Amino acid sequence: MVSETLGCGTAAIMLGLMRRYLICCCLPATEGTTDLEKHLEILVLENDRLKQELNGCQLQLQQLRNSLSGCTNCEHSKENTLLRKQMTDLQLELGEKVQLLAELEQHLKDVLQEKTEREERLNKRLRDCHLALAKQPTPSVKIMMYEAELERTRGEMLETLQAMEDEKNQAIEEVFLQARSEMKTVHENLNGVRMNLLSIQPALKTLTSDYNCLKNHVRDFPCLLQDAVNQTKREIYQAVEEAQKTNQDLLRKYKREMQLRKKCHNELVRLRGNIRVLCRVRPITPEDGTGLDTRNIISFDSDDDGVLYVSHRGKTTMFELDKVFQPHALQSEGSPEDPGINQRALRLLFGEVAERSADWDLTITVSMAEIYNETLRNLLAKDPSEKLEIKLSPDGSGQLYVPGLIQIRVQSVDDINKVFELGRVNRATDFTNVNERSSRSHALLIVSVTGINLTSGVRTTGKLNLVDLAGSERVGKSGAEGPRLREAQNINKSLLALGDVICALRSKQPYIPFRNSKLTYLLQDSLSGDSKTLMMVQVSPMEKNVNETVCSLKFAQRVRSVELGTMVRRAENQHCSSRQDYERPRLQLPNKDGLISAIQEGA
Repeated sequence: MVSETLGCGTAAIMLGLMRRYLICCCLPATEGTTDLEKHLEILVLENDRLKQELNGCQLQLQQLRNSLSGCTNCEHSKENTLLRKQMTDLQLELGEKVQLLAELEQHLKDVLQEKTEREERLNKRLRDCHLALAKQPTPSVKIMMYEAELERTRGEMLETLQAMEDEKNQAIEEVFLQARSEMKTVHENLNGVRMNLLSIQPALKTLTSDYNCLKNHVRDFPCLLQDAVNQTKREIYQAVEEAQKTNQDLLRKYKREMQLRKKCHNELVRLRGNIRVLCRVRPITPEDGTGLDTRNIISFDSDDDGVLYVSHRGKTTMFELDKVFQPHALQSEGSPEDPGINQRALRLLFGEVAERSADWDLTITVSMAEIYNETLRNLLAKDPSEKLEIKLSPDGSGQLYVPGLIQIRVQSVDDINKVFELGRVNRATDFTNVNERSSRSHALLIVSVTGINLTSGVRTTGKLNLVDLAGSERVGKSGAEGPRLREAQNINKSLLALGDVICALRSKQPYIPFRNSKLTYLLQDSLSGDSKTLMMVQVSPMEKNVNETVCSLKFAQRVRSVELGTMVRRAENQHCSSRQDYERPRLQLPNKDGLISAIQEGA
């Protein structure tokens, strides 16, 4: 469209200019008329030829536009756009030249009009002169002067007309040369466009073929994509199922290995005599109040029930014990539906006695004592304040005993509970800022078992100490004063002595400081090499008690690493006349490992 407009506009402008110049040339000066008519005929023929070429190019351009409607970004399209832009620039430049020629034509027209007006004035003046002469005869000299002036004026007019004619011819020639140059440039550009169009056609065919191929690919792409997605989904589902099966198998193996590991560990502890350490994290109650200092700082391991974590001041510390009871676990006494440690141990003990009653004559006695201000007191006596002493057994066995400590024979767990209630009433408790019923002493429930084998006459003894240690206190926090302050000091002193004994046992020192405290001295049997010991430590999960919690857990870890040695069994032969020739089998006392396992599984 740009080429067609340019060609038609150029031809029309040139034709109009030629006609105007021909009209102007019809003035008195007519010397260049024949040449101009020849140039006009040449320009008209050239214009017709260019029109035909433009029409052909227009048809080819229209065909290319129809074929290139689907191709907008190819190289030939960009080249075509560039050529169109060049043709637009040429058209703008030609418009400027045409405007300049129009200005020159207007100037020539003005000059011719001025010339015509001057000629009319001179002719009018000449007529006036003739009329005047006709009316008033003048001398011949004056007439000759007038004629000379008239000739001079006519000469000037002719010179002016000749100069104007020359200027006009020069302007026409310049415009004609410029128009010919521009038409030549346009013709060359059209030839370039024609060559480009001829070279574009093969590329256009190739692009059309590629476009059709791509269209087919695009049409088939959603189906191919859906097939690939479905195949990938199937592979992912298969991989996930295989991973789930593998994980389940690994989890099953892991649980089996954990059970085997715990079983082997329990057997190793039984053989080496380690102290078993359990931990209970008490729940947070409404009485603890609210605030930042009551937030929970303890977390548990979901895969290992013997590990807990304490987080404080951006640092997390791990503690590993034999078993950790979370806050929802019950207290040691428990409930009738879910008994705690004491009730579970005593029930298992009497269950063992009932099973062995056919072969053994077993006697169970119970004693209760407390260590209050480093004084041993009998909780079953009428006067609990009476002081008792710990002495060596006079039979030379090296065992300790407490003269004057009341022993009550029991037949069932209910009997022991009655004894326990009596002793708990006599135990020293008081109110502090931390606990409204704070234990002010260490309490011991001593269960002694004596058995005689009815067949062999073997006599055995065993002891089960259930110890309730008073908690360590910080005087500044508990607000203890007066007697309470002295009680707190003795409690802390005895617990420190217990820690010294544990450290000495852990490092296997030759001397163990059992005599530094009544508590450690009385527990010497439980902490010696032929006994099994289980310790339960209770900690607070609140941040305000983090120091006591960390201290208790560190002490529990140290206790857990103590090796007491392999358990041995004491038995003395009490001959019976009718049974003395029989082989004496070993007496299996109520198995403390069984007690511990039952406690861990049920608590």
